[in-house]
Amino acid sequence: MEVLLKRHNLTVEQYYQMFSAGIITERDKVELIKGEITDMSPEGSRHNHYVGQLTDIFYEFFGREVVIRGQIPI
Repeated sequence: MEVLLKRHNLTVEQYYQMFSAGIITERDKVELIKGEITDMSPEGSRHNHYVGQLTDIFYEFFGREVVIRGQIPI
């Protein structure tokens, strides 16, 4: 017998409600992508290298009068 699973896409509001209810906590390394809760990939040295390079590029383009924050969740 074949079992069909139905996916339920979440809205951003529902995702944040799960945080408020304690279903998801800040210790859970997850993100919402296209309505699905997905485990986040661990950051590695290559990732950190590119984040640093992009931050430097933004500072060169915009100057030091802007505030640039990398790696901060929305």
